[in-house]
Amino acid sequence: MRGLSTSTMASTDDYTAVAFIGNSYIYFNELPTQIQGLFDSTQTVIKTAQVTPGGQTLSGHSSDDKVAALLCNSPPWTHVIMQDNSRIPGDEAARVASEAVLHEHFGPALNRVGATVVLYSTWGHRDGCVGMDGTPSRRDIYPSFEVMLEKLTAGYLRYAEILQPFVPDKKVLIAPVGQAFGLVKLDECAAGRDPLNHQSLFYRLYVPDNFHPSRIGTYLAACVFYGVLSGKSPVGLSYIPRGCAHDTRLQKKFGEDWRPEEVSPSTASYLQEVAHRALGTQPWYAA
Repeated sequence: MRGLSTSTMASTDDYTAVAFIGNSYIYFNELPTQIQGLFDSTQTVIKTAQVTPGGQTLSGHSSDDKVAALLCNSPPWTHVIMQDNSRIPGDEAARVASEAVLHEHFGPALNRVGATVVLYSTWGHRDGCVGMDGTPSRRDIYPSFEVMLEKLTAGYLRYAEILQPFVPDKKVLIAPVGQAFGLVKLDECAAGRDPLNHQSLFYRLYVPDNFHPSRIGTYLAACVFYGVLSGKSPVGLSYIPRGCAHDTRLQKKFGEDWRPEEVSPSTASYLQEVAHRALGTQPWYAA
């Protein structure tokens, strides 16, 4: 379990404490740190901790002692963010194991924690499902970004339906990050640009493996989560991420010539606006 990270910019006793349970979609580009940066820019305290081993599934998390310890950690969590492996929620057969552990393990555990549950609804892979090596995989289920996004969204709705009875006094929230990715693609198409061209912003939401988020993609996710966790729009926030502890490791993976694209002020403003739109797309999303 990664250590507790505490915002130091705010002095108020009112803060948000968030436990992240997921995988590389969370630790790539340090999503919790980016979310914290957005909160810091509003002089608001947020505390975070995470259990996010690469490729992990909800089923795998259910037997992880580190996850059990995280949920029992102090301070009391105001929110628990949960994310499944990116290929599972939209696959009805593969989803059975996740649904079982949500009902049998995580539901009762979250009832004891008493936090608001936030499901991290992720995106379709850039051009249809790919395996861990970035090559085509499971295209019979996920042939395109749009189909994968639709199925993932439905899967996370199913997860919410399972968990809701265990936390009857709180609404299970869904962070529509995948929907935000979809809006960027729609905007590119509306502007007459090919979203799969290397210069397209939609293309640049991903790193070269075609499914993990780039720094830009993670910033978009962070803006969505800021809205869900704070209940406020991310539009106009000043925070822009710079650098990441994982950059060197990713450079070894993608080649010495690869460099992460930093988030420019104009791109940050646009992504904040996209996140704002995504947060209002469905009534079961926090807005």
